[in-house]
Amino acid sequence: MIIGEAKCSWSESIGDNENSYSGHVIYLYSKTHFFGDKNSEEIEVQAGTQSYGFECELPELLPESLVTSNGSIEYRIEAVVRILFQNDITVQEPFIVSRKDDLNDYPELKVPIQLEELKNFSCFRANSGSCLLTIKIPQQGFAFGQSIPVTIACKNKSKVAIERIVVSLKQHTIFTSSSPKTKTLKKSNTMISKNIEGVARDCSKVQQLSLPISISTVPSNGRFCSVVTIEYIVHVEAFVNCCNLNFNMKIPVSIGQVPIVYQRISIAEDPTEQEVTDDELCKYKV
Repeated sequence: MIIGEAKCSWSESIGDNENSYSGHVIYLYSKTHFFGDKNSEEIEVQAGTQSYGFECELPELLPESLVTSNGSIEYRIEAVVRILFQNDITVQEPFIVSRKDDLNDYPELKVPIQLEELKNFSCFRANSGSCLLTIKIPQQGFAFGQSIPVTIACKNKSKVAIERIVVSLKQHTIFTSSSPKTKTLKKSNTMISKNIEGVARDCSKVQQLSLPISISTVPSNGRFCSVVTIEYIVHVEAFVNCCNLNFNMKIPVSIGQVPIVYQRISIAEDPTEQEVTDDELCKYKV
């Protein structure tokens, strides 16, 4: 048998009660009988080494192998020898499934993203003006070893200073149960975080930075697995020195193996274009 499955489990305590949740989906199952089957008569196998060949075509949308604290996506080959009047002999061997998704296959990942948030500050019941924070990234899909360029524009027309701005790349691992009911557990991990300058009151500022992606980063898998899902966001938080009105902005991004390539457009010379003579050029002189 060749088996591929995703599973998750966790417990939550509410008062004196503890509730357990679990999820399980089989993505791959292939079974081959080398000799006999459950309905056949017993077969005597000669002593010695017996070799059998088999193969299994992997589905195109199979999720990549993954192991986490609360769930996993795992694959294994399992061989069972059933012996009359004795315990079965079972041997298991795990194997790894690795995807090589091309981000160019998803046109939506080439679209740039811009997110804006406007805050009006009122401290001690007095109107202190407004502040507009804008985040821009040139595309939504990035590959291992690349960096995510982020542009932060702040138009602070208020009398409240932005003390500092923190830009982070965060990984969300989402576990989804099916028993006893559908429920999710989210765990977050900050991959990289950078601090940039704040913005004084009545000032505007545009700042740029990049968030490098490690080659050991786990790829996004939301298209392939619903039990253990890996997602990424660019998280921007701007801290205000009063009013408890910090900016908290998030842009989802997708991380894969093959980077996005933009086709270069070359302008070919028109073979039918006629050469302009000096006499004709004189007609356009002023």
